[in-house]
Amino acid sequence: MKRKPVWADLNPKAVTNDELFGIINPATREWKDGLFSNIMRELANISHSGPKWIVLDGDIDPMWIESLNTVMDDNKVLTLASNERIPLNPTMRLVFEISHLCTATPATVSRAGILYINPGDLGWNPPVSSWIDRREVQSEKANLIILFDKYLPVCLDTLRTRFKKIIPIPEQSMVQMLCYLLECLLTPENTPPDCAKEVYELYFVFAAVWAFGGALFQDQLIDCRMQFSKWWVTEFKAIKFPSQGTVFDYYIDPESKKFESWSKMVPRFEIDADIPLQRHFSVFALSFPGVEALTTIYTSILSQHLKGEGFMAALHNSCPKLVQLALAVHQQVSSTFLPTAIKFHYIFNLRDLSNIFQGILFCTSECLKAPADLLKIYLHESNRVYRDKLVEEKDFQLFDKLQRDTVKKLYEDVEETLAQTRQMNVYCHFTHGLGEARYMPAESWSSLNRTLLEMLDNYNEVNATLNLVLFEDAMAHVCHINRILESPRGNALLVGVGGSGKQSLARLAAFISSLDVFQITLRKGYSVSDLKMDLASLYIKAGMKNIGTMFLMTDAQVADEKFLVLVNDLLASGEIPDMFPDEEVEHIIGSVMPEVCALGLMDTKENCWKFFIDRVRRQLKVALCFSPVGNKLRDRSRKFPAVVNCTAIDWFHEWPQEALESVSFKFLQKVENIEPQMKESFSKFMAYVHMSVNDKSKEYLANERRYNYTTPKSFLEQIKLYCSLLGQKSKDLSNKMERLQNGLTKLNSTSAQVDDLKAKLAAQEVVGIETEKMSKEKFVADEEERKVAAIAVVVSGKQRDCEEDLAKAEPALLAAQDALNTLNKVRFPINALLSHIDLFCHTSI
Repeated sequence: MKRKPVWADLNPKAVTNDELFGIINPATREWKDGLFSNIMRELANISHSGPKWIVLDGDIDPMWIESLNTVMDDNKVLTLASNERIPLNPTMRLVFEISHLCTATPATVSRAGILYINPGDLGWNPPVSSWIDRREVQSEKANLIILFDKYLPVCLDTLRTRFKKIIPIPEQSMVQMLCYLLECLLTPENTPPDCAKEVYELYFVFAAVWAFGGALFQDQLIDCRMQFSKWWVTEFKAIKFPSQGTVFDYYIDPESKKFESWSKMVPRFEIDADIPLQRHFSVFALSFPGVEALTTIYTSILSQHLKGEGFMAALHNSCPKLVQLALAVHQQVSSTFLPTAIKFHYIFNLRDLSNIFQGILFCTSECLKAPADLLKIYLHESNRVYRDKLVEEKDFQLFDKLQRDTVKKLYEDVEETLAQTRQMNVYCHFTHGLGEARYMPAESWSSLNRTLLEMLDNYNEVNATLNLVLFEDAMAHVCHINRILESPRGNALLVGVGGSGKQSLARLAAFISSLDVFQITLRKGYSVSDLKMDLASLYIKAGMKNIGTMFLMTDAQVADEKFLVLVNDLLASGEIPDMFPDEEVEHIIGSVMPEVCALGLMDTKENCWKFFIDRVRRQLKVALCFSPVGNKLRDRSRKFPAVVNCTAIDWFHEWPQEALESVSFKFLQKVENIEPQMKESFSKFMAYVHMSVNDKSKEYLANERRYNYTTPKSFLEQIKLYCSLLGQKSKDLSNKMERLQNGLTKLNSTSAQVDDLKAKLAAQEVVGIETEKMSKEKFVADEEERKVAAIAVVVSGKQRDCEEDLAKAEPALLAAQDALNTLNKVRFPINALLSHIDLFCHTSI
């Protein structure tokens, strides 16, 4: 038919299903049309028979493609929730432009014809020819064809194998970008119809340089922009560039048609762009500014600050030299300390340089009284920005030497100042106590220790007790973390092995900065949505209530790596997608609108929301406590770059000997079973043991390639185990002593009882002897009694016999008595009678 199609395109992934196909309001039953249904209805109502296309430019996903099943099958009808049926006419087609079929269902694939387009199949010629055909000037077309044929093949072939770009860019995008640039440059004013072909080539070269080289990468290892510039000057000699600088340092003066330096044209502008789509935007890599530009920028910033009230004129005059020192140190640091697999975070850029000057801007005239003070604060800030990132002791020594040598090159008679900073050079916001935030140098470690102990006591009065030993390293880390939290949008990445004190020191630093501390509470089933709800409450607290808060997160609380997606968004831009429902957004905007109006701004939704997010980023600080052990931190820094790029890193190193002794001595102070004079010796021995194991672990790693981790936590476990064993052994010994004492007491008691028994026994022996004597006498008496009893038996027998005889003789006796009565002494003589009686008695016996 050779008729151009009528087409409409949309991205189905950019809207919700309801916005795509329409929805009935459940309250009012009112129908709200969708984008797709509206487009399909309009195309279906077109009466001509030409082709009509609906181009769906977005990846297929089952959430919306299922609603098109009836359109793609034999029915060819779109049925809406309002019961409306829109037919797919024979001249209408659905065209899906997708990058993959990973989420497409078999039903979708089977109902569509699939055409795979390889990026290399099309080449650069068709889009270029199409673009040239749209140009109006015939002479321009001829020149452009020649120039494209001359430059494009060589450039594209070279870019396939050389020159690293900041992001992968398809060749078609670079060619399209070249065409867009030429459209802007080849205007009637720049290239009138009668201009020479050299003018066309001049503008073409300028556009090609930026189209093919604008996205090239520059880092600490390699400068692809410089390499591209050298290659271009060597490869294409028709258009000459100035010998100074690179091909990117010049623009075409529209009047002289010559290259001029960009420094002659420095516009001031603000940009607030969304994430670019390569199809619609040109990609340029902004390289690190040159020394001249940086000198101008930071000299202006520092000079403006030192023009304030109270600063000496000598300080203002020393600004250029300090900026020169800062740039020299930064250049040496960025070229010396290069990122590796282990030191992946050794990336030093303009953000680090700005952080140094941000710290200097904290100082008032009370802090900076002489040029030497300005040098001291710079040395402190450069240590915080550069040195706190370093990992190894040899890196510390190299940095200190580099810094010291650079200072000596630019300053005279600085040995005394350097000696003072080596002894102690710590600045903090709390030298005068809580509530008096003034950035001042600490006078001494002892005064800083007294201040921090007082603040620790105040913290323990209102929070769970922190049992901290504030040795010098711990105090320095508190100052470092507090400096980060006091900085605008200051977020901290605290890196150290377990037990190094990251969480405790961060809590103390947050208390000093008057920040509430929030940590998520993991539970079974805690998910990304739960974290999003917790963060939403923090946003309300910081953005609406204007309450300073520190969000503290540790390795153990990253139950799902998706948690870090939200943290990355929070650090990078402050905005987390879909955090609040529409009703809550309206409520937030309404709450902050009076404050926006008070600032003299228009109370638009955009201004109110920006005000809310800016306050959140100002009031909500993030402190991430991660461990460097293993590959987790490196992987997270790659997947979630804001974790490293948008935080200030404070690396917790091994505790020094003095710290180990202080910690062990404090714990031993609580132990009652050790003599006071022995506790110091024990603490030194514990520190020596830990340091010795550290040294042997390093030898073990060097010889066996195996790790044995000795961390501050293991040192604390050593002290805990010692105290536990000492307590257990002391308890066992006490039990044994108690048993021995009880035994001795029992023996003494028994001995006394024995003595009593002996006395009783002695008394009873006398009784026994008497008893025995009585027993013997009783025995004799018993024997006599038995004998008497035997005699009594015999006598009783005889008595019975006598009684029997008497009974027998009694009649005779009676008769005799009777006869006796008849006798008298005259008739019977007395002597003869007595003889007879005596004989009778003996006979009876």
